[in-house]
Amino acid sequence: MADMAIQDTAHQHLPTDKCRLTIGLPVYNGEQYLTRAIESILAQTFADFRLIILDNASTDRTAEIARHYLGRDRRVAYWRNQRNIGAGPNFNQAFKLSRTPYFKWAAHDDELMPTYLERCVRALDATPEAVLAHSHVREVDEAGRVVRNYVPVDDAVGSPIRARRFASRVMLRGWCTEIFGVIRAEALTNSMMIASFAGSDLSLITELCLRGRFIIVPEPLFVHRLHSGRYSAAVLRETSGYSTSRQIMAWWDTSKKAQRWQMRWWIFFFTYFRIINRNIDGWPNRLRYYLIALRWLAVRNNCFDLAKDLIGAVSPWLLKRVMNLRRRLTARPPRTV
Repeated sequence: MADMAIQDTAHQHLPTDKCRLTIGLPVYNGEQYLTRAIESILAQTFADFRLIILDNASTDRTAEIARHYLGRDRRVAYWRNQRNIGAGPNFNQAFKLSRTPYFKWAAHDDELMPTYLERCVRALDATPEAVLAHSHVREVDEAGRVVRNYVPVDDAVGSPIRARRFASRVMLRGWCTEIFGVIRAEALTNSMMIASFAGSDLSLITELCLRGRFIIVPEPLFVHRLHSGRYSAAVLRETSGYSTSRQIMAWWDTSKKAQRWQMRWWIFFFTYFRIINRNIDGWPNRLRYYLIALRWLAVRNNCFDLAKDLIGAVSPWLLKRVMNLRRRLTARPPRTV
């Protein structure tokens, strides 16, 4: 807690157990889209929530924007770190400040349609065995133009069969916008949370699949923005050497421990087994889930990524050459008009 500082004017507005939902909005230098994100949250038809803006020592106008809403709406609280602690710890800090039965993370560059919270909370209220509710996704570009509408996961995440839910998430490689769904707080308690390695949001989603069903509202109520400054575009790119891996790890956690070379794909893969051990009782049952986890090796590019980690651990120079060769071999020829 020594590295944290909260504005005195915000202290009285911190969430209590008197509302039903806490929304944590972790942000670092998010001035470009932060206002739109906050406005979309405050305009929700479901109003029984507290919004905590967790500023990770931003150097742009993020603090100014947050303080504006702090004075305008009593549902808003503002928390500012004295230094950038990384995305993982900042995300987790939001849940630590929560005391409500439902919890939701929000991104500074996404938006919610007005009925998103109402539909998700209603779905969780009606389905006690469900741990997370989300919706179909509307993908937009930097200017807000609709790129596409899509279903974030398949129907298996809503299955009453735990092994089927687990297998569905293990085999899915790509976006994980469900991390921004409305989550039953008790399902997050004693979970792995957002760990200090790339892809730990995917790991957490997989653990939640073991703890209960997901409900997907069949309307595009969640607006996901594609832009050059988002994590997947600005940070999580193909690793070309040691320095890039350090940059990826520093985004997740700025502590010295996280700055070392980490074989992030191996860490991600073995986390499945840690999740199984934490949530499944008995070796016979665990063995079944271990075999499901091994299917991850058959998913596109996963074995290559494991090999990439090994090569990079031995020689970052060689890894750079391998990645350059792969780009040349997989490059698409120019289109002929």
